[in-house]
Amino acid sequence: NNNRMTDVTLPTKTLPVLTSLVLTTAYAILSEYDNNGSSLGSNSTIGDTRPLVRNCVRTCVDLGALTPLLQELIVGATIRFQKEGQWWGNALSESKRTAPDFLQHVENRLKQSSALTSCYIPSNSLATAALRQISQSRSLTSAAPADASSPTADITWSPINNNTRRIFPAIIESQLLAPHLVSSGILHPQHLYPMLDDGDGSSTNAGWKVNTGSKTFLNAMRLYGLCWRMTQASAPSSSTNSSSTPRKRNSAPSSTTTQETALQALRVAFGEYGRLRGSEITRQGVSDNNSNVKDIKEMERKVIPDLLSFKAHLELLHNIAFRSDESLGTMVRSILEDVMN
Repeated sequence: NNNRMTDVTLPTKTLPVLTSLVLTTAYAILSEYDNNGSSLGSNSTIGDTRPLVRNCVRTCVDLGALTPLLQELIVGATIRFQKEGQWWGNALSESKRTAPDFLQHVENRLKQSSALTSCYIPSNSLATAALRQISQSRSLTSAAPADASSPTADITWSPINNNTRRIFPAIIESQLLAPHLVSSGILHPQHLYPMLDDGDGSSTNAGWKVNTGSKTFLNAMRLYGLCWRMTQASAPSSSTNSSSTPRKRNSAPSSTTTQETALQALRVAFGEYGRLRGSEITRQGVSDNNSNVKDIKEMERKVIPDLLSFKAHLELLHNIAFRSDESLGTMVRSILEDVMN
């Protein structure tokens, strides 16, 4: 399995007993990500060792080592998902994997992370205080002996994520998902347009016509959900509920930063998609007409049904995939105005 990675290695030199316990416990927790991205409980071996690992976590807490344990988990998970994100970047650029494959993988990782945190990581005032202490460090490091598995940049922890339930999801969002939610990543037309067409998987300009009336927009819905999640996570007041599911008619949460949110990036890419597909319809009508005035009605007979079908396609995208998001609904209206004019 190309996604199988063991990025945290056990120390080989002599370490204090408590440090060794912390490192071994962190290693045991993170190694569950090697379970092919499946959920906890699907592997009998993991199920057998889980009570032992939980006992190790409790021992670390009882010995006052919760902060070092959480720090080891943050550092180890960051290194792991940096590498996993890089692997997916190469796989997507080389067409070894598709954007829907990536989105499904991210969803699986997030589900797996929720199970991991619920199973192992305490969620109480002591844990919150430990995370607050960790967030004050300029750069986080591991107590394990240095090796080739080093991060590509300084590792820090944002005080926004002050809930232990956010430890692994926040790292997956920032290291695995966010680097690819850009115009050169899965929002590139090569990856995005087939998902928005929801046709037969081809990237042709008529792909949106395929399966009209029976579209599920599963991949576009997954993309919107992850963009919504990322945008929620960037909002200062949403650290505790960013994993919730987007609701219908929910507009993008406000953000005090000037950085473009994931939903804004999707909105821009969607606008480019709609205008391109619309212009392809109108250009085809002009091409077929050959500027012959007597054939204007014939051109209208060909183009208008396609424009109406495309309008219905955009509205379905908005209602089904984008959960009637207000900002994307505004973009749909803008696209239609531009195309019709």
